[in-house]
Amino acid sequence: MFLGERVRVETWAATLVVLGGIAIVFWDGLARGTWDGDLAGLVTALCLAGNFTILRHRKHIDMVPATALGGFIAAGFLLVIGAAAPLAPDGRDWLVLAVLGFFVVPVAFGLITIGPRYITAPEVGLLMLVETVLGPLWVWLALGERASALSLTGGAVVLVTLAVYFTWRLRGPRGVAAAQSSG
Repeated sequence: MFLGERVRVETWAATLVVLGGIAIVFWDGLARGTWDGDLAGLVTALCLAGNFTILRHRKHIDMVPATALGGFIAAGFLLVIGAAAPLAPDGRDWLVLAVLGFFVVPVAFGLITIGPRYITAPEVGLLMLVETVLGPLWVWLALGERASALSLTGGAVVLVTLAVYFTWRLRGPRGVAAAQSSG
């Protein structure tokens, strides 16, 4: 809307179905009393949507250095705060934080920053929802915290919708032509 770009009907359809899946997860959080994390996720999603829109609007400008600088500033600030007791990580945690901070997060955000050059902001937002669904899976694997059946159902709705949408977009005549012209 802000960029004056036409969003395809199939993108709107996928967005509405995905919102339904996220609503299932959110509803489950409300029922279990864990809405504070869901609310934080909603605010984050709104901020990311604004970011994707700005990146798409200025797609001719390489924003990866600005993203990296922001990450380094945030890391320095959090290092000072995080090293103070009682929040200080132990030895093993520092290694995990270093891998996340120097590899995983910079690569992920670099790719996210580049994405709106090649696909629309709504499509980047849809791709980001894979992380929303996989986040609880990582928590379950790392901490043993099980997601409820309702949350898993909502997550499945999101993943299946995204798989169908992006498969269709890449295999459709416009998707193949777009992929060939940009790659």
